[in-house]
Amino acid sequence: MSPQFGSTPAVVIRHLRLLPWSGPEGRPAHFVTDGTASPLSRLADEVEAQQIETATVIRELALSMIVDLENPTPDEVRFLVRTRRAAGGRTVG
Repeated sequence: MSPQFGSTPAVVIRHLRLLPWSGPEGRPAHFVTDGTASPLSRLADEVEAQQIETATVIRELALSMIVDLENPTPDEVRFLVRTRRAAGGRTVG
């Protein structure tokens, strides 16, 4: 018997969470939950916390390398040119 239009679904979806990793085909992975803690949601929380911590460290390291944006040194210009060439001329970031 097929479900009828307007019938109440058996499961009520309360939360659709984007997970901090990709699915098997490289697409965004989502988790349907009722909002209660589960092993998967706790793992996602831990991964997100690690990603935020890593991004913060990388940001601080990058900012510490920027001495003077208005007047780059010859070494900084050479580094930028090498980085640009390594990226195949693509815009990075």
